[in-house]
Amino acid sequence: YMPRAGESSKNIISTNRLYSKQGIKFYPNEDMILKIGGYTVAVGLRLFSTVITVTFPAATSASVNVHVAGQPRVTDSNRQRLQHLRFAHLHTDVLAKIHNSASHRFPCPVCAMYKAQLPTVRDNPNPPMRIGQEVHFDIFGPYRIAAHLTGHKHILAAMDGFETNLVDGFTISEPNSDNVAKALSLLLDVYETTYRCAVTRVVFDNAPYFEGQLVTDLLAARNIQRGFTAPYCHWQLLVERIFKPAARNAACMLHYARRPRSLFLDAMLYVFTVLKAMRSNSNAAISVWEAATGQAIPLDVFRIWGSAMFGTLTPEQRRKMNFDKSMPRAIAGAFVNVSLTDRTWTMVTNSKRWYFGIGRIDEASTIRNAPSADDTYKQLYADLDPHLNTEGRDFDGRVIDLGEHSTEPAGPHCEIN
Repeated sequence: YMPRAGESSKNIISTNRLYSKQGIKFYPNEDMILKIGGYTVAVGLRLFSTVITVTFPAATSASVNVHVAGQPRVTDSNRQRLQHLRFAHLHTDVLAKIHNSASHRFPCPVCAMYKAQLPTVRDNPNPPMRIGQEVHFDIFGPYRIAAHLTGHKHILAAMDGFETNLVDGFTISEPNSDNVAKALSLLLDVYETTYRCAVTRVVFDNAPYFEGQLVTDLLAARNIQRGFTAPYCHWQLLVERIFKPAARNAACMLHYARRPRSLFLDAMLYVFTVLKAMRSNSNAAISVWEAATGQAIPLDVFRIWGSAMFGTLTPEQRRKMNFDKSMPRAIAGAFVNVSLTDRTWTMVTNSKRWYFGIGRIDEASTIRNAPSADDTYKQLYADLDPHLNTEGRDFDGRVIDLGEHSTEPAGPHCEIN
């Protein structure tokens, strides 16, 4: 009996409905209920791939015989459904490997509810076909320790939708409409002056500072289309993918070079520079930088981040600084970044950020003074184990030469607070 509209949603086979027939054969399905003499004797017969025969002698349900033709046969698909329940709701592909059988995929409503995951990047139905056609912007921060010299705690970063390793960023103090508009204008200028193209579309999340009037006026003046992610789905931005790995790499560089955490944002910006040396998405024979600028990337200018640097002062610089012949001819600091356009090294001191085309970077001292495994252990657990919290001593109690193992930069006058 197949129910009509408005009746039960189950496929009910009842002797009270079939009393005028004799020798009924039917194929069970997943929603079938078999009633014999007014009693339910089978529910959900889907596991049995066989024919069930119901016979009765007269127009009454008092005497009914049920005969199952042969032994019930379980199909591979249904067997895997049972295995799915027994084996911790594993994926059907995993079950197939365990039991050395074919994979039969089927929907599991429990897995649909409890295994739901947010995708990291949405599928773009209209992917960009060139650099600058679509650029994703987002803000990283706030970082707990303010950046050296600037006091900034955030980075406004941009990732190109076509060349996803083309990432640029500027630090900002607070994520308000004014600061975001200024940094956004600088990033748009980079595309026009360095990457030889104008940005045609930008994508933001739903943070209020991206919807401010200053940002709106800036985009309108440059004739740039604005797009947003779905509400509360900021992870749809491509640039979200780079923040975590960049932060991890920056932390590694800080630790290796024994630099203070106030240089963390500078280390992240250096990671963005290094990414430009990656292979291009459109042409694996060239770098991202060459695809964007048409110029080969100067790999020889990269150095170990955080190394002690001595920037050479030109005669013109010395005259402007009123240096006589007894004054230094170089400034000592810490190497933090490199400009790929003019092959310039960026160096920071306690009071200023310098840019040098000529200088010496002491990578040997950075490698020689790099933390050992024991030092790493002590830095991680000094607050937890009082026996390790002894300044200037190693595990054996021997006094460490703080001149070699100091956390300050090597060289004179290059302490960075």
